[in-house]
Amino acid sequence: MGSKARTLASIGIGFIVFIVTLVVFFLGYTNHPMENIDWIAFIFVLISEILLFGGTTIILMKKYPSNQMLLVSGIISTLSIYWIVTCILSIFNKNIFNGNTQGFITTQIIILAAALIISIALYVAGINVNENDDELAYSGIIIKDCESLAFSLKSNSNFSAYSSLLNKIYEEIKYSDKTKTVENEQIIYNRIQTLKELLSTNENNSKIEDVSKLVDEIVLLIKERNQSVLKLNQGGF
Repeated sequence: MGSKARTLASIGIGFIVFIVTLVVFFLGYTNHPMENIDWIAFIFVLISEILLFGGTTIILMKKYPSNQMLLVSGIISTLSIYWIVTCILSIFNKNIFNGNTQGFITTQIIILAAALIISIALYVAGINVNENDDELAYSGIIIKDCESLAFSLKSNSNFSAYSSLLNKIYEEIKYSDKTKTVENEQIIYNRIQTLKELLSTNENNSKIEDVSKLVDEIVLLIKERNQSVLKLNQGGF
């Protein structure tokens, strides 16, 4: 089922439940007069239905990656439980609260606040998961670009005089852990670009000392990155 079909289904179910709520409320009180607590209960039921089906409709309007589906399901489940609890308390308000309107309102507000807090917390957690995935994907792109650039340099016949030095960079990146993101990856890429410009500008005149110094700097940056990744994997900061 596509997102559009799921959205329409959610709207349709919500509309049916809303009509049923109206029918049950107004026809269910034909034999005795409605009290203030009954109207208040009716309002809280409508609020719970708006949150449940409105929130579900908004959520279903977009697609989510698999690692966010559990959080999305958690939000929908929270709103569903809130709706069910609200309906039960509203139907049996006289038996549970014995006409205590203030107690009923207080309980409903607490339940509403709890549902909203849990839903917001799950939503924020979903955003953090998405941001972390974006950072990881971006990191993977940078480090792979570094590897590709290093490979092109060491494979370039014009730079054969420096092949051993260039191979040091490539080997360091090739066997690096690419599952985490750290701050200096863009710096590494920029340094390799600088090395490329140095070699390309002075193909036959580059001093081995200059190239060697820049290569050592790049290798050191890669080692520092790998140490940072190792600390992240070990739970360090």
